[in-house]
Amino acid sequence: MVNSPSGGHSARTPGPALAAVGIGTFTMAMDGSAVNAMLPVIGPSLQASFQTMQWLLLSYTLTLTALLLPGGRLGDAWGHKRTYLAGAGLFVLGALACAFAPSAAWLITARVAQGCGTAQAVAVMPALLTEAFPASQRGQALGAGGAFTYLGLMAGPTVGGLLTESFGWRSLFLMSALTGLGLTLLANRVLEHGSTSMPGDGGGVRGFFALFRIRAFTMAAISSGLHYMAVFGDRFKLPFYLI
Repeated sequence: MVNSPSGGHSARTPGPALAAVGIGTFTMAMDGSAVNAMLPVIGPSLQASFQTMQWLLLSYTLTLTALLLPGGRLGDAWGHKRTYLAGAGLFVLGALACAFAPSAAWLITARVAQGCGTAQAVAVMPALLTEAFPASQRGQALGAGGAFTYLGLMAGPTVGGLLTESFGWRSLFLMSALTGLGLTLLANRVLEHGSTSMPGDGGGVRGFFALFRIRAFTMAAISSGLHYMAVFGDRFKLPFYLI
């Protein structure tokens, strides 16, 4: 990574990095939430029961949640850019497998692959933005990254419903695969290989955790966590009803 003399951040304009990472997380979040609106159509299409379709939701959510911390650790050891590109690539392959799934078991397996890729990409997003932006703009960049995620979650059911009604449920996964492929190529061009700890200004992981000293950032992070638990917490109770 090329560091500036004063800021320790990349000499490139950080805007394209925000676009590549932000739109990538938007696509993954939209894909994740859109499946909720498509279940009534996917089930009969694959001759799957209601219980099986619930596992379609759980397979993605549980995989994503379980692999977030390992994904962050992988980014520290292997490099944030490599981890993000690998996660985005796995997401694309999983989306293609979903689009051509011949059975419910195939579809659930492909959703597990998508969950693995999403976990890798989302886990390193804060570190990528922290490395790309100077210290004075990191709070705004991380806030914008979170906004992309929640916009994707909100847009997912609407987009999924429209695509399913117009072109069939497989079209959502094809769109996710094509969009993800384009964003992976963009990320490969605009993101730079960087260390997890940049000298001079406490960048990387240490710089990210230093942001929790800012009260507004800390409250926003707690609010996001509570929102996630409120929206997705009920899914973690489903296995007890399905056994």
